[in-house]
Amino acid sequence: MDRLLTVRDVAAKLGVCLDTAYKLISRGKLDAVRIGTRTLRVSPKSLERYIEKQRCANLNEAYLKSPRRTARDTG
Repeated sequence: MDRLLTVRDVAAKLGVCLDTAYKLISRGKLDAVRIGTRTLRVSPKSLERYIEKQRCANLNEAYLKSPRRTARDTG
């Protein structure tokens, strides 16, 4: 069995802050395992699945779905 990752490990691998990693878990976007009453861990496979789901077919798709896009950006 692979070593489970801490939420801090996950945040570092994704390049996001710790709070964002916790939000991904609480919103059900990233599967985690609760150990005891306070400890969360994420399997490497779960992290890989999350990353695969986030991949875009191409950069144009990512751009078009960007919430920061404005009317000026669309031409």
